[in-house]
Amino acid sequence: DKKLEIDDLIKIVSNKKSSTADVITAALLYLENFTVESEKDKSFIFFEKLLNHPNRTKDVFNIFHGKILPKNIKYKDKLDEIERKALK
Repeated sequence: DKKLEIDDLIKIVSNKKSSTADVITAALLYLENFTVESEKDKSFIFFEKLLNHPNRTKDVFNIFHGKILPKNIKYKDKLDEIERKALK
């Protein structure tokens, strides 16, 4: 059994062919397995790719806001900034 790496999730959200379900799954797997604290630089790359993915939906933003942000509140400013850029 291969341990899930954050790079695996970055690969999913970097692939423009990933479906909406893939993107949502990647967000949920991040939530279960990682925190910004544990993988700081790669987390920010992951969130940028996640929130800018062509198949992201409102559900992706809801997971980001409702679950990921509260769990990583220490980095709220940086996470808000990534989200603002994605919404432009």
